[in-house]
Amino acid sequence: MDNIQKDLVELLVRQNVAYTTLLPADAKKWETSIRAAFGDPRKKSGPLWEALEGGISYQGEEGANAARTHLSELRGPVILLIDDWKGYSAIEISRGADLANVLEESYNFRWYVTNSSVDFVLCRNDHDFVTFCSR
Repeated sequence: MDNIQKDLVELLVRQNVAYTTLLPADAKKWETSIRAAFGDPRKKSGPLWEALEGGISYQGEEGANAARTHLSELRGPVILLIDDWKGYSAIEISRGADLANVLEESYNFRWYVTNSSVDFVLCRNDHDFVTFCSR
């Protein structure tokens, strides 16, 4: 478990949120699925957020508000993909609204959120941009 994932698990426990940590191989599969669904096919490597196309982007406070709104509207479990610069880790979280609360209490890091069918991706990069892509 990487440091970011460990810190998020502590927040999830503190907020009594149902979650499951996923294996590193599963995290890589989610990254591959998101890239296939929403990525520029010419950008097969590099940061995932740089490959996303066809989305709406917000910056700063507008991005934080957009992330909260999108996450709060989600029903059912969501997958949080964490990009810790060395690779990916992932956590399945019971509800998007619960994740919104956890992210508000956390520090900034690169993350991606999707659902089990990868119908959308919500991304926050390290330049304070939030991007939302959907099918």
